[in-house]
Amino acid sequence: MGFKTPGYLGYREAFIYLMVVSLIAVCLPARVTERFDHAMAKILGPFYLRSRQSGLAISEQLRTNDSDQISPREWRMLIEETKRYQMENSNLRQELINQKQLVERLAGLRQSLRMERMSFVAASVMGSTGNAASRIYLLDHGTASQVRPGLYAVGGSDWEKDGEQTSDKPDIGVSDESVAGYYDHAVVGRIVSSGAQTSNLQLITDPAFRVPVIIEPSPERGENWQAEGMLIGQGMQPIIITMVSSNYPVQPNDPVFIRSAPDTLPIPVVTGKVQSAQRDEKNPVMLNITVRPMIELERLNEVVVVTPVHEAHTEEIR
Repeated sequence: MGFKTPGYLGYREAFIYLMVVSLIAVCLPARVTERFDHAMAKILGPFYLRSRQSGLAISEQLRTNDSDQISPREWRMLIEETKRYQMENSNLRQELINQKQLVERLAGLRQSLRMERMSFVAASVMGSTGNAASRIYLLDHGTASQVRPGLYAVGGSDWEKDGEQTSDKPDIGVSDESVAGYYDHAVVGRIVSSGAQTSNLQLITDPAFRVPVIIEPSPERGENWQAEGMLIGQGMQPIIITMVSSNYPVQPNDPVFIRSAPDTLPIPVVTGKVQSAQRDEKNPVMLNITVRPMIELERLNEVVVVTPVHEAHTEEIR
């Protein structure tokens, strides 16, 4: 019943044998046990050394990984810096888009106004002074950009302000798109003073604004004549044109042009359209003419100052 398979060593028997060996080793002389220790060291030493080296390598690797870790504060700073770079990149891309649109706008302006002999300085409206009757717009360019008093500023009826499209431009009674495009840009005022980096724009509605103009018949009328007069701003009241003979058949919607001048405009440029034309009751040989600006002045966000080419890059900065 107690028969066991030969060669089988149980846990209990192994423990007994180890205890017996330990007791015998304790009773042995020191010189014998030292030799036994040396023998065991030679046998197990290489395995111990390799294990120790592996442990040291793993510890060094762990210390390296710990030193490479980023603290929560550094991580937040890295995220904020990344966001800042992304925002700057977005702003730069938007600026490139704006500059491309500006180039296209100026190219269209030069083509529509046939101003090959002129240079253009795009300027933004930074603010205004005065009141509704006499308002001066502050522009962000001055003599450093060749913007000087006496130069005219042109606005576009298709230019935007605050992201809104100006769609209610005046009807001038023109169906031909090639001709109508000529009226998409119009004189909105004149530079009255300028510093190195800024300038002041006086609108055509200002009571102090006066300029010689030409009235022509609307293209669809099929007539050929020109009437000269003097355009005068009236503040809150409609702009008027004086000194026009009643012999001219001026009618509403006839375009009004600023007369050309060697130092300002190489060709006449439209500024408004006739709103009404009636004989002067006190002086029947003259007409009382009112004018509506071609561009909605209250929506101006940017303008283009017309500069003669021969003065470009040669005007001395004041």
